[in-house]
Formats: sequence, C-alpha cells, structure tokens
Amino acid sequence: MTTVRPGWYPDQNDPNAEVYWDGARWHGRRARVTDGASTDSRLTDLPSYSEKWAALSNTARNIVVGGVLAAFALVLVVVALILIRPWESETYKNCKESAAAYGLDSDAPIVQHCVDTLSPYAEN
Repeated sequence: MTTVRPGWYPDQNDPNAEVYWDGARWHGRRARVTDGASTDSRLTDLPSYSEKWAALSNTARNIVVGGVLAAFALVLVVVALILIRPWESETYKNCKESAAAYGLDSDAPIVQHCVDTLSPYAEN
C-alpha cells in the first residue's frame, strides 16, 4: 500500500480545481494557480497594504493618521511627565539634591533631611 503525503492534489472531477489530502481524508477545494509560482492562491489574492491604504477614503485616512499622531503625542506627554515630575515642588527637588550630596537616596531619610534643614524651627 502506497502512502500519499498530505498536500494539494488535482481534483479528478474538475481540472480547474485541487483538493487537499491531510493524510487521512480529502478536504474542500480551491482554484488552481496557473503560473505555478505559488501553490497557495490565498497568499497571492490578498491585497497589499498600499492597495488597502489607497482604497480608504480621505476621511478614513485622516482618522488613521490622526489616531497615530494622537497616540504618539500621548506617549510624549507621559514620558515628559515622568521626567519633569511637575508634582514635586522646587523646594523638594532642591532638598532632594542636597540629600543626595549627603548620600541619602531613599524617601524617608530625604524627607527627614528636608524637615531638619528647611524647617523654620530647625537648629542651624
């Protein structure tokens, strides 16, 4: 008994179609590729991205471009907020730099340093 490998084979009933053998049984059909370059017409029948883009209306293209630009702007704003930290006062930032000069790097010692050095009741 000969074992037939899984794949696409010519349909005995339709010369313009092929059927798929999975190794155990036959499945659906599809049109045969005539140039022989590809055995899967599903890959060659798909429109390219440029064809899809050209098929969109101007309004749809503007929405896509606007969405991409808005997402990019949002990322820039988030990065800027993380770097600038506008929720920290200038006093706190200056105190933090001063504490770093003393080798303090965690929040509790920095806050204590700031209270001790900036408080009007601090002993100087």
